[in-house]
Amino acid sequence: MCIRDRVQGLGPGLTYTVSPATIEIILSGPMPLLETLDTDDVRAVLDLFNLGRGVHQVGPHIVVPEGIVAQSILPTNVQVEIFIIPSPVPTPSGNQGRLYSWRGERQRNQIGASGAAL
Repeated sequence: MCIRDRVQGLGPGLTYTVSPATIEIILSGPMPLLETLDTDDVRAVLDLFNLGRGVHQVGPHIVVPEGIVAQSILPTNVQVEIFIIPSPVPTPSGNQGRLYSWRGERQRNQIGASGAAL
């Protein structure tokens, strides 16, 4: 079963990456409960409160339904890198570039035809 990590406490303007991308969880409990588990029933929560930019080792907190127990979690810690969300770099629109190229092409053609710039 694949579950998504969920974070809590990530500061504004920050984003993160997690390594490794997967953890292995061994669950135990009554077979009827285990057979009906869905991916939304089990969560790995990463507590990032009071963590700033940089690399941190964080132990995921596993949330399971009542009657189910997380017997084993491997690895017990994951590496979380927190960094500032990059600002978008403004770029000229595609139309401006085409307009500039077209004008240059037109001038070259006119110079070639008449021998003098217009």
